[in-house]
Amino acid sequence: MNIEVDTCSNIVVYPIKVKRRGCINYNYIVFNQDSKEAIIVDPAWEEKTLNHAIENLQVTVVGVLLTHYHSDHVNLANTFAKKYNIPVFISQIEQEFYGFTCENMRQAIDGQSFSIESITVYPILTAGHTKGSICYLIGENLFTGDTIFIEGCGMMFGEGSDAKDMYNSILYLKQHLPKTVIIYPGHSYGEECGKPFSYLLKYNIYFHFPDYDQFAKFRLRENQSGWFNFK
Repeated sequence: MNIEVDTCSNIVVYPIKVKRRGCINYNYIVFNQDSKEAIIVDPAWEEKTLNHAIENLQVTVVGVLLTHYHSDHVNLANTFAKKYNIPVFISQIEQEFYGFTCENMRQAIDGQSFSIESITVYPILTAGHTKGSICYLIGENLFTGDTIFIEGCGMMFGEGSDAKDMYNSILYLKQHLPKTVIIYPGHSYGEECGKPFSYLLKYNIYFHFPDYDQFAKFRLRENQSGWFNFK
Protein backbone atom coordinates (compact mmCIF):
# COMPACT_ATOMS: atom_id res chain seq x y z
CA MET A 1 0.00 0.00 0.00
CA ASN A 2 1.34 3.41 -0.97
CA ILE A 3 2.00 6.03 1.69
CA GLU A 4 -0.91 8.45 1.83
CA VAL A 5 -0.08 12.08 1.08
CA ASP A 6 -2.08 15.05 2.33
CA THR A 7 -2.38 17.05 -0.88
CA CYS A 8 -4.72 19.58 0.73
CA SER A 9 -2.31 20.82 3.41
CA ASN A 10 -1.20 24.44 3.27
CA ILE A 11 2.45 23.69 3.84
CA VAL A 12 5.32 25.90 2.72
CA VAL A 13 8.96 24.78 2.77
CA TYR A 14 11.74 27.32 3.23
CA PRO A 15 15.22 25.79 2.68
CA ILE A 16 18.22 27.36 4.40
CA LYS A 17 21.79 26.49 3.45
CA VAL A 18 24.18 26.60 6.41
CA LYS A 19 27.92 26.00 6.68
CA ARG A 20 30.57 25.11 9.21
CA ARG A 21 34.20 24.08 8.67
CA GLY A 22 33.60 23.13 5.05
CA CYS A 23 30.42 21.16 5.75
CA ILE A 24 27.29 22.43 4.02
CA ASN A 25 23.85 21.43 5.27
CA TYR A 26 20.26 22.19 4.48
CA ASN A 27 17.99 23.22 7.34
CA TYR A 28 14.30 23.66 6.65
CA ILE A 29 11.63 25.88 8.08
CA VAL A 30 8.31 24.18 7.33
CA PHE A 31 5.18 26.16 8.09
CA ASN A 32 1.44 26.19 7.72
CA GLN A 33 0.70 29.29 5.68
CA ASP A 34 -2.70 29.72 7.37
CA SER A 35 -1.64 29.44 11.02
CA LYS A 36 1.97 30.59 10.45
CA GLU A 37 3.09 27.83 12.81
CA ALA A 38 6.47 26.40 11.88
CA ILE A 39 8.70 23.39 12.43
CA ILE A 40 12.47 23.44 11.96
CA VAL A 41 14.02 20.31 10.43
CA ASP A 42 17.61 19.45 11.44
CA PRO A 43 18.67 22.87 12.79
CA ALA A 44 22.44 23.32 12.91
CA TRP A 45 25.36 25.73 12.77
CA GLU A 46 23.90 29.17 11.96
CA GLU A 47 21.53 30.32 14.69
CA LYS A 48 21.49 33.92 13.48
CA THR A 49 20.59 32.85 9.95
CA LEU A 50 17.69 30.76 11.21
CA ASN A 51 16.49 33.51 13.55
CA HIS A 52 16.58 36.01 10.71
CA ALA A 53 14.51 33.70 8.49
CA ILE A 54 11.98 33.11 11.27
CA GLU A 55 11.56 36.85 11.71
CA ASN A 56 11.25 37.53 7.99
CA LEU A 57 8.71 34.77 7.50
CA GLN A 58 6.78 36.00 10.54
CA VAL A 59 6.20 32.46 11.78
CA THR A 60 5.85 30.96 15.24
CA VAL A 61 8.18 28.03 15.86
CA VAL A 62 6.28 25.15 17.48
CA GLY A 63 8.62 22.17 17.07
CA VAL A 64 11.86 20.62 15.84
CA LEU A 65 12.31 17.43 13.83
CA LEU A 66 15.62 15.55 13.75
CA THR A 67 16.28 12.96 11.04
CA HIS A 68 19.21 11.44 12.96
CA TYR A 69 21.63 12.19 15.79
CA HIS A 70 24.73 13.42 13.90
CA SER A 71 25.94 16.81 15.11
CA ASP A 72 25.50 18.56 11.76
CA HIS A 73 21.77 17.84 12.04
CA VAL A 74 21.13 18.43 15.74
CA ASN A 75 23.58 21.18 16.69
CA LEU A 76 20.89 23.77 17.46
CA ALA A 77 18.07 21.48 18.59
CA ASN A 78 18.60 22.15 22.27
CA THR A 79 18.97 25.88 21.63
CA PHE A 80 15.59 26.17 19.95
CA ALA A 81 13.92 23.76 22.38
CA LYS A 82 14.89 26.03 25.26
CA LYS A 83 14.27 29.31 23.45
CA TYR A 84 10.70 28.47 22.44
CA ASN A 85 9.91 25.69 24.96
CA ILE A 86 8.95 23.37 22.11
CA PRO A 87 9.17 19.59 21.55
CA VAL A 88 12.07 18.00 19.68
CA PHE A 89 11.34 14.74 17.86
CA ILE A 90 13.81 12.03 16.88
CA SER A 91 13.09 8.38 16.12
CA GLN A 92 12.60 6.08 19.08
CA ILE A 93 15.26 3.71 17.77
CA GLU A 94 17.77 6.52 17.22
CA GLN A 95 17.22 7.99 20.66
CA GLU A 96 17.48 4.69 22.50
CA PHE A 97 20.37 3.23 20.48
CA TYR A 98 22.64 6.28 20.70
CA GLY A 99 21.33 7.79 23.91
CA PHE A 100 20.73 11.17 22.32
CA THR A 101 19.12 13.68 24.65
CA CYS A 102 18.04 17.29 24.57
CA GLU A 103 15.44 19.55 26.12
CA ASN A 104 11.78 18.51 25.56
CA MET A 105 12.79 15.26 23.85
CA ARG A 106 10.05 13.25 22.14
CA GLN A 107 10.17 9.95 20.28
CA ALA A 108 8.80 9.48 16.77
CA ILE A 109 7.65 5.97 15.91
CA ASP A 110 7.65 4.57 12.40
CA GLY A 111 4.27 4.92 10.72
CA GLN A 112 2.58 6.67 13.65
CA SER A 113 1.59 10.16 12.58
CA PHE A 114 1.52 12.98 15.10
CA SER A 115 0.63 16.64 15.14
CA ILE A 116 2.61 19.62 16.35
CA GLU A 117 -0.09 22.26 16.68
CA SER A 118 -1.56 22.62 13.15
CA ILE A 119 1.13 20.57 11.37
CA THR A 120 0.71 16.83 10.85
CA VAL A 121 3.88 14.74 10.56
CA TYR A 122 4.16 11.18 9.25
CA PRO A 123 7.47 9.50 10.23
CA ILE A 124 9.03 6.81 8.05
CA LEU A 125 11.88 4.79 9.53
CA THR A 126 14.71 4.58 7.00
CA ALA A 127 17.64 2.93 8.77
CA GLY A 128 21.01 2.57 7.10
CA HIS A 129 22.96 5.79 7.54
CA THR A 130 22.33 5.36 11.27
CA LYS A 131 20.42 2.76 13.24
CA GLY A 132 17.28 4.87 13.53
CA SER A 133 17.42 7.38 10.69
CA ILE A 134 13.94 8.62 9.92
CA CYS A 135 12.25 10.65 7.19
CA TYR A 136 9.35 12.99 7.85
CA LEU A 137 6.44 13.43 5.46
CA ILE A 138 4.66 16.76 5.91
CA GLY A 139 1.98 17.42 3.33
CA GLU A 140 3.55 16.52 -0.01
CA ASN A 141 7.10 17.03 1.24
CA LEU A 142 9.57 14.41 2.48
CA PHE A 143 12.55 15.44 4.59
CA THR A 144 15.14 12.70 4.18
CA GLY A 145 18.18 13.80 6.17
CA ASP A 146 21.11 11.63 5.06
CA THR A 147 19.07 8.64 3.89
CA ILE A 148 18.68 9.74 0.30
CA PHE A 149 19.94 12.78 -1.54
CA ILE A 150 18.81 13.95 -4.95
CA GLU A 151 22.00 12.42 -6.37
CA GLY A 152 22.63 9.42 -4.11
CA CYS A 153 22.30 7.96 -0.62
CA GLY A 154 24.02 8.45 2.71
CA MET A 155 27.31 6.89 3.69
CA MET A 156 27.43 3.92 6.01
CA PHE A 157 30.24 4.46 8.50
CA GLY A 158 30.07 4.12 12.26
CA GLU A 159 28.09 2.24 14.86
CA GLY A 160 24.59 1.31 13.79
CA SER A 161 25.03 2.05 10.11
CA ASP A 162 24.29 -0.84 7.79
CA ALA A 163 24.25 -1.27 4.01
CA LYS A 164 21.49 -3.89 4.08
CA ASP A 165 19.30 -1.54 6.10
CA MET A 166 19.99 1.26 3.63
CA TYR A 167 19.08 -0.96 0.68
CA ASN A 168 15.82 -1.99 2.36
CA SER A 169 14.97 1.63 3.20
CA ILE A 170 15.51 2.71 -0.39
CA LEU A 171 13.49 -0.25 -1.63
CA TYR A 172 10.65 0.64 0.73
CA LEU A 173 10.52 4.23 -0.53
CA LYS A 174 10.70 3.03 -4.12
CA GLN A 175 7.74 0.70 -3.59
CA HIS A 176 5.52 2.91 -1.42
CA LEU A 177 6.29 6.60 -1.81
CA PRO A 178 4.15 8.44 -4.39
CA LYS A 179 6.19 9.82 -7.29
CA THR A 180 4.81 13.32 -6.78
CA VAL A 181 6.27 13.75 -3.29
CA ILE A 182 8.91 16.49 -3.14
CA ILE A 183 12.28 15.46 -1.70
CA TYR A 184 14.24 17.68 0.69
CA PRO A 185 17.56 16.09 1.76
CA GLY A 186 20.07 17.20 4.36
CA HIS A 187 22.82 17.80 1.81
CA SER A 188 23.32 18.47 -1.89
CA TYR A 189 26.12 17.45 -4.21
CA GLY A 190 25.03 19.99 -6.81
CA GLU A 191 21.38 19.34 -7.58
CA GLU A 192 18.83 21.69 -6.04
CA CYS A 193 16.71 20.31 -3.23
CA GLY A 194 12.98 20.11 -3.77
CA LYS A 195 12.76 17.78 -6.75
CA PRO A 196 9.90 15.29 -7.14
CA PHE A 197 10.54 11.69 -6.19
CA SER A 198 9.99 10.76 -9.83
CA TYR A 199 13.25 12.58 -10.62
CA LEU A 200 15.17 10.40 -8.17
CA LEU A 201 13.56 7.26 -9.50
CA LYS A 202 14.89 8.19 -12.94
CA TYR A 203 18.31 9.66 -12.17
CA ASN A 204 19.46 8.44 -8.74
CA ILE A 205 21.51 5.31 -9.35
CA TYR A 206 20.66 3.76 -5.99
CA PHE A 207 17.07 3.23 -7.06
CA HIS A 208 18.19 1.09 -10.00
CA PHE A 209 20.00 -1.86 -8.47
CA PRO A 210 17.93 -5.06 -8.83
CA ASP A 211 19.19 -6.69 -5.61
CA TYR A 212 21.18 -6.06 -2.46
CA ASP A 213 24.39 -7.71 -3.67
CA GLN A 214 24.73 -5.35 -6.62
CA PHE A 215 23.77 -2.37 -4.47
CA ALA A 216 26.40 -3.25 -1.86
CA LYS A 217 29.11 -4.01 -4.42
CA PHE A 218 28.74 -0.51 -5.84
CA ARG A 219 28.00 1.48 -2.67
CA LEU A 220 30.77 -0.14 -0.63
CA ARG A 221 33.40 -0.13 -3.38
CA GLU A 222 36.93 0.90 -2.43
CA ASN A 223 38.71 4.18 -3.16
CA GLN A 224 35.62 6.38 -3.23
CA SER A 225 36.19 10.11 -2.90
CA GLY A 226 34.20 13.31 -2.55
CA TRP A 227 32.18 12.17 0.45
CA PHE A 228 31.85 15.72 1.74
CA ASN A 229 31.87 17.69 -1.50
CA PHE A 230 28.57 19.29 -0.59
CA LYS A 231 27.31 22.26 -2.58
